[in-house]
Amino acid sequence: MAFTLCSSQAIIAKAGAQANSDAVASLALLTQYSEEAEAEIMAITRKDWTTDYAGLDSGVSAILDMYCSCHGGSNLINYDMGGYTSREEARLMLNFLDQRMKVAASLLRDKKVETFIDGA
Repeated sequence: MAFTLCSSQAIIAKAGAQANSDAVASLALLTQYSEEAEAEIMAITRKDWTTDYAGLDSGVSAILDMYCSCHGGSNLINYDMGGYTSREEARLMLNFLDQRMKVAASLLRDKKVETFIDGA
């Protein structure tokens, strides 16, 4: 299931240049973050996006990528905030990623966009 909805590079990019280099280099950690994000968005939306991924519209794929990469990026930032210029910088990044996750989840849950998501 890991890295179906977003890439490890997307997760790393969301965490920014100051992310802990050991965490960024850990495939096991990035895989865990990816799996957690994918499971969470499926639970939130009650839809198995990984099974249906190949047939999704590119817009929907981009929204799923946004959610999962923001989720993983947040985990990377939380892993070690020591590399950021300040805790405030890390908190601002976390707040931004959290807001993007809320937008993505809202879009994926919204019944008004169901025809878009289903490709009808």
